[in-house]
Amino acid sequence: MKSRLFQIILLLAISGQAVAQDYIDNKVLDREIIINSRNIAQVSEKRALQLESGNHLVRFENIPDQIEPEFIKLSFGPYDTRSISSTKTSWTIEDIWKERIGEHLKNEEEEFDGILKRFHDDNLFLETPEGKIQIISSSDAEDLLIESLPSPYSFEPAILWECFTKDGLSSDINLSYFLKNISWTATYSMVLSDGKANLQGEYVISNDCGTSLDYNKITFLAGDIHLAGDSRKVDRTNPAPGSSLAVDPTQFGDMRRYSVEQDGRLLDKYTTLIPMLTVPQISYEMVYVYDATIFNDRVSTQLKFTLDGATAKALPAGTVRIFQGSAMIGEDKIDHTPPGSEINLNVAQSFDLTAKRERISEKPISDGGTIESYKVTLGNSKTTGVLITVLERVFGNWTVPHATLNGSAVEAVKRDARTVQFDIPVPAGETVSLTYDIRYER
Repeated sequence: MKSRLFQIILLLAISGQAVAQDYIDNKVLDREIIINSRNIAQVSEKRALQLESGNHLVRFENIPDQIEPEFIKLSFGPYDTRSISSTKTSWTIEDIWKERIGEHLKNEEEEFDGILKRFHDDNLFLETPEGKIQIISSSDAEDLLIESLPSPYSFEPAILWECFTKDGLSSDINLSYFLKNISWTATYSMVLSDGKANLQGEYVISNDCGTSLDYNKITFLAGDIHLAGDSRKVDRTNPAPGSSLAVDPTQFGDMRRYSVEQDGRLLDKYTTLIPMLTVPQISYEMVYVYDATIFNDRVSTQLKFTLDGATAKALPAGTVRIFQGSAMIGEDKIDHTPPGSEINLNVAQSFDLTAKRERISEKPISDGGTIESYKVTLGNSKTTGVLITVLERVFGNWTVPHATLNGSAVEAVKRDARTVQFDIPVPAGETVSLTYDIRYER
């Protein structure tokens, strides 16, 4: 198969003036990456430029592939911006030929010579100098050589800036753009020791933007931002109401901002961890809950704590792993939590605490309602006594006329319109019985 060389000469013009394409070594002097909670990163760069007076086409290289072309910004300066665009790195040979329609194509062997008019079904349609149409099959054109890819196609991502400067430019310029497919979350390790807890957190960054990114500063925005097209969602993991002034200055409008001022690199297709915080000596409480209506099997172990006072810190959303010494004993998720809000972590189903709920009877009453009778048996094989919170889910208009623990009266607490709570002490090595009636009015 013959090798063919296509001779192509392009002339670019802006307002009738010739434009020089300045392939400048656009070294990034400084780069900050700001990542929000919606897999979008804002990149702000400082670059050095030296331009003579006149029109220029500047190519900013060392750019990630998956930028949002509609949100490229340049700082104000002594220049006029004519256009800002980005190269396309995802293309086919069909795209290349269609972009070259109207150009003069001629090969070395003079087998064809003409203006490319159309590309269709792998065929090139050329108009010869004699006015005839010559059809060339692209399937016969192996090992083709072309001088360059037509704009905006490129092998490497870049931002193209057409500008005019009257007196030239020799200064730094600020360039910003947005990237998708960079995300972050938080992970926490909570180590229980001698009645206190030590909390350690890390930022976890996943980079799938197609390019490794060096940075001099990285910032994480915590909070749920709204994007165009979002519908309202129901968030069932909202933090409990509470308040305390944070000891760290992370407030940023209605968000929280966490900045790490150090050089680093986010490798493409890798997950990177950066230390976030350490909070020592946290007071906590282990509680045991038997949600009788929903979980009629085991007693759940929960850990409660609040970061306030000297430990008042805001915690971005993430996964918390709980450790007893060096052994992991449980894991749960938290939402974005301001200081002063109580955090309740589900740790595990208790091995040594057992429970069983039975409905003993259901009887109609004279006013048309009913009385339901229940028995909850609780067992404790631990070496220490515990307090188990028993929850019963109810509905409608209800009362608890009778409740006993091993035959003695016990208080039924109305937690809310749909929940009854019993706080039951269970001594070590013993089993207790809770009985109660629920009266439903018609």
